[in-house]
Amino acid sequence: MEPDLTRINALIRYLKDGIVNTDLNDSVEYESREPSDDDEFQLASDSYTTDSLSQDSSICESNAPFDLNEWLIIDSRSSRRRSPLILEFLRLLLEKPHYSSYASYTNSSRGIFQIHKPNEVAALWDRVRSRKSTQVMSYDTFARAIRYYYKDGAMIKTNSRHTFQFRTVTSGIEDTNNLVSW
Repeated sequence: MEPDLTRINALIRYLKDGIVNTDLNDSVEYESREPSDDDEFQLASDSYTTDSLSQDSSICESNAPFDLNEWLIIDSRSSRRRSPLILEFLRLLLEKPHYSSYASYTNSSRGIFQIHKPNEVAALWDRVRSRKSTQVMSYDTFARAIRYYYKDGAMIKTNSRHTFQFRTVTSGIEDTNNLVSW
């Protein structure tokens, strides 16, 4: 029984548009065995179309498709577009309303925010940063990168889980047209 390549390709395109990072070198191996009468029933009940995937809220809670251009920063020195630094990424994440389920301010006047979906934020940072690594960005690695800013004074320790605080005036990061200071 031949797989329906158009449905598979449509599903792969859908997944590449923001749900899951897929690698073009990954291949799907099909189990070769004799088809039975139960296979047709199984295929009909297990088949997903892109419409049914988009309706399933457990797969993707952010309905916004990923667009790298919305995350790029205009560098004040070279006037070129670049990927954001992690602090710029956090500010952009907090100001985008369609990512409010990922992270939000608990006290915006003091710059305190909480990450509600740590693994999703780390995966989003991995995509925004356009890392060329084969390893998946974990939340532990992401949080460690944020903690490096404690010594510089750009971030203040909060002693709460998944909670961080910006210093009110972050040195070294200029307020561009993409960033909103509070």
